[in-house]
Amino acid sequence: MFLAAPQAYSQETSGQTLAKLEKLSAENRQKVLVGRARSEKEVTFYSSLQTSDAEPYVKAFTKRYPFLKVNIYRISGQKQVLMIQTELNAGRNAFDVTNASAAQAYGIKTTGALDPYHSPQRQFFAAAHKDKEGYFTPTYINPVVLGYNTNMVKRNEAPKRYEELLEPKWKSNMILDVEEFPWLAVLLKHYGREKGLEYMRRLAKQDILMGRGRTTQAQLISAGERAIGIALNSSSVIDIKTRGAPLVDHR
Repeated sequence: MFLAAPQAYSQETSGQTLAKLEKLSAENRQKVLVGRARSEKEVTFYSSLQTSDAEPYVKAFTKRYPFLKVNIYRISGQKQVLMIQTELNAGRNAFDVTNASAAQAYGIKTTGALDPYHSPQRQFFAAAHKDKEGYFTPTYINPVVLGYNTNMVKRNEAPKRYEELLEPKWKSNMILDVEEFPWLAVLLKHYGREKGLEYMRRLAKQDILMGRGRTTQAQLISAGERAIGIALNSSSVIDIKTRGAPLVDHR
């Protein structure tokens, strides 16, 4: 999701500026925004996306606004939250827009580094995928899947239900992101809090390799470091698979 940052420690925050712009017609609003963007000459984008995935956004943006230089900086997870908080505490307004997971987006909001951004295009997004206050709007949906190494796991033996991950044969043979908060939240919603936490306590006994970064985990699985990646980005799995690696997702 994309999040608009305020102009920290200035006389007027971006949120206050945008609140005034929202009173204009869509056409006049756009003219004012483009005019001010021309004077600023550049925009800084913090992103959790892989560079190859972020480039299409940058290419499309610069094609429409060639007068703006896009500075893109890749940083994800809690590192992004901490960096933004550090910059804010230092009185710096280092970024304009960022995309992150729901968990990180909430963390950034609590630092006070964000302002609402009610883009006219926001109306086209489903209510379930955006907050009412205007802080968060999704730009893509990336399904989270279980991935496995086909040299180590036969398709008919791959787990079809999360309960199967508790079987002895998968012990010491799985990997999971240390910041997999969204996956845990969905799991608790599916099972219910009590049953979900009990499941996680049992899963913790499976000697899981805890890593950081879903793309990195997918690479480790394809290299045979572990047989199963419990929660991988489908896009990463597809990308690595198309390169000929022995990796598939089981949805």
